[in-house]
Amino acid sequence: MALLNMTHAERDAFDHLARRWQDDAFIHLMDNFTQHGVITTYDHCLRVARIAFLANRRLHLEADEEALITGAMLHDFFLYDWHGTDQGLTEKYPAIQTNPHLQKLPTSKITHRPVGTGPGDWTHSYKHPLIACENASLLFDLTEKEKDIIRSHMWPLTFWHFPGSLEAWIVSFADKYCSAGETIFRDPAHHGKEA
Repeated sequence: MALLNMTHAERDAFDHLARRWQDDAFIHLMDNFTQHGVITTYDHCLRVARIAFLANRRLHLEADEEALITGAMLHDFFLYDWHGTDQGLTEKYPAIQTNPHLQKLPTSKITHRPVGTGPGDWTHSYKHPLIACENASLLFDLTEKEKDIIRSHMWPLTFWHFPGSLEAWIVSFADKYCSAGETIFRDPAHHGKEA
């Protein structure tokens, strides 16, 4: 993954754009959920943001970097355990129930898996982009482009949500790239936190 290491200038530019999200308490709710293997949803979203940023810079795509990073950081903001444990989230993650940062979200958005995303349910892949977009829209002031990035990141699986911008295409690609690495290489040392 040395090819994907950031230069000092790239790291400074990325950190400047991503700082808002890296310091946000709502975003860090994703630290409570595992995405792939041992990777948290927060770490996955941060990796997607880095890969999207690098693809944009190195391929000279000239995408809107603020929308790109925002969409990447929020694309999996669904806030539930998609792996299908039978244990309720309030039992598994008691700190979530009393987190003062969640006052804007209805309790059901955090404490229960959405209907149809139970143990082994394959529909999570289809449903989570809309759930993530709804959650993010309740907590953050998003542009239509940023909402489109979140809703369409699973394309072509969600063929009815075609990426409507360059930024959405980049995040969709970066998500697939990161997901493949996180799924194939279960040990984070194989693909590094700095991807």
